[in-house]
Amino acid sequence: MTDHATAHTNQLPAASTGDLALCPIRVGDQITATRDPSVHGQVTYVSDYPDALIECLVQLPDGQKFFAPPWLLRPVDGDQDAFTTQIEALVAA
Repeated sequence: MTDHATAHTNQLPAASTGDLALCPIRVGDQITATRDPSVHGQVTYVSDYPDALIECLVQLPDGQKFFAPPWLLRPVDGDQDAFTTQIEALVAA
């Protein structure tokens, strides 16, 4: 789990400590939703909360935004098998 002894650690996008370091989703990534592949957007923020929940803020082309855990997102580009392996490691952590 993440040590939150430093103030505002949970507000840093894509920090490199704790479970967040295992998250394969990064700010700027183009993603699609696993449950609805027609949903495409860009990750604008990744947050690691004290309860070990990681959420990604995704902005859609029309400007709407939504939060989703990384395991409900997929990168538009890249190695899907490697991504799946990384998500499985994150969930197991």
